[in-house]
Amino acid sequence: MARWYIARSPESLDEDNEGELIAYQALKSLDDSWTIRWCYDYLDGEIPKEGDFLILGPDGRLLVLEVKTRARVFTSTGQRDGEAGSRAEDQVQAQKSGVLNALEERYQQNVGVLTKPWTVAAIFSAKEHGYQPKTHARPFSLIGGPDHLRRLPQYWEEITSGGFPTYDTEAVRNLFHAVYGDASPEAEARFISETDRLLIEKASADFSLLEALSENSQLLVRGGPGSGKSWMAERHALMLATQGMNVLFLCFNKALGAHLTQTMARQRIKGKEELIGKITVRTWEALCREMGGRFAPTDLPEEPPLGAPVADFDSYYAALDSALEAAVTSSGFVPPYDALIVDEAQDHRNDRWDSYFALLTGGSYSQMGIYYDPAQRPAFFSGEFNISRVSENLPSKAHLQLLETRRYTRPIFEYLCNLLSEETDRLIGGLRSSYLLAGPEVIVKEAPNPDMAKSAAAALLKEWFEEKLVTPEETLLLFPKDPFSDKYRQFAEDSYYANCQIVPADSFVAGKGDLLRSTSFNKSKGLDARAVVLVGTPSWEDLAPDQRQSYWIAASRARQMLAVITC
Repeated sequence: MARWYIARSPESLDEDNEGELIAYQALKSLDDSWTIRWCYDYLDGEIPKEGDFLILGPDGRLLVLEVKTRARVFTSTGQRDGEAGSRAEDQVQAQKSGVLNALEERYQQNVGVLTKPWTVAAIFSAKEHGYQPKTHARPFSLIGGPDHLRRLPQYWEEITSGGFPTYDTEAVRNLFHAVYGDASPEAEARFISETDRLLIEKASADFSLLEALSENSQLLVRGGPGSGKSWMAERHALMLATQGMNVLFLCFNKALGAHLTQTMARQRIKGKEELIGKITVRTWEALCREMGGRFAPTDLPEEPPLGAPVADFDSYYAALDSALEAAVTSSGFVPPYDALIVDEAQDHRNDRWDSYFALLTGGSYSQMGIYYDPAQRPAFFSGEFNISRVSENLPSKAHLQLLETRRYTRPIFEYLCNLLSEETDRLIGGLRSSYLLAGPEVIVKEAPNPDMAKSAAAALLKEWFEEKLVTPEETLLLFPKDPFSDKYRQFAEDSYYANCQIVPADSFVAGKGDLLRSTSFNKSKGLDARAVVLVGTPSWEDLAPDQRQSYWIAASRARQMLAVITC
């Protein structure tokens, strides 16, 4: 999507501005080689006025677009309708002159540094249909209807004829940004908020595949980082629940489980879907304890403390596996669920799935969705995730691969692509996109020690919150190790970042504005947030090989705003 400077929110428009909303929806189809300003100030002589859209093309030529619901302009005989000054052609010509004057004024202050674009004008008539090129009698083009506005790249050469493409397009963009790139906190907040809505809207485009593949009751969905797997898994669970099914939504880590629990609860409260059935979110650990306690009572060990030897965790996990297997094979066991959705399935052991299927009323014939990415399996887990082994007894399976990266803005996408190492090759190989939204640049700061890193993160978050670029609830604070463990507690103990108390991501409760989610790099997998701050990590260049995968995955949790504070 194009880089937007949005000075007007779609939600603020009334029926008198219907044409602008139609134009906005059509212009969203332009890719990120375009830059668009929606609503700008100009001078008509000495009178300040507002224009509609400025569109800077990939070749450095600029279009001033006046929007009308229906435009009455030059007729084929050169006759005009309307009074002078109120006619669409008079307005667009005045806008073009005002824009040229503003660009010229800034250009004169930076001669040799900035470059002026070739500038033309056009009128968009939202409720008409067709395209009329400019003529000698009418020195501007007329674009009728959203379908033709979406074809702007096809008409671009003809619309902007008369001027050569600009070879120094970067200098043109710098001039355009200097004049029309509103850098105020309010404008940036509008842009970030609207971009976040568009990111989710873009990811939702794949949801139609669920309906298209509904005859295949068992979907095996593979997708790289940012492909929208978790969003599709959530939608899949909701779709099954609307059909009256009792759905088990299973994940591995606790933070993702807490997030999914609240997300599913909000969906029911919002009433967007009539959930005749039920969605139960469980982590693997919680599921084992619940089933073991109900159907195969036994004394399960307590979870080892953070920092305990690996052997202690191996023993604990083996005990949980045994409890679940004992439960589903016990004589009194009754399968409690109709359908299964598993997010981040690659984190589960290959020999655990028969127990999962036994939880379903239809066994391996039940409805299910398994969402996975082998490249995101933690390096310290033994063995590889084997989807063939998992699905070998599923009779109605369909494989689906999500090829497009949908969740990131371009700066974050490019940052992730540049984190090159042997440990991240497979992760980067899963990033593919020809259609990315613009967004804030990634911030990287170096601090001399952990205390200074904490202070730098606090100052940055305070700035973001005060400028309303993001809320605490939309932010994720990540550390190399769990900040609530004894070894790293100094990061979270008595810490208030911008007057927000740091709480573990797996116990976070949405709706309390003074709480800020935090967890370790490893435990952040499956989460996503509008803004993410990595704190207290070595720089990418100084990371040990076994730290690179978790660093990369932590950075990939951000949709729009990413900051890295190294020490």
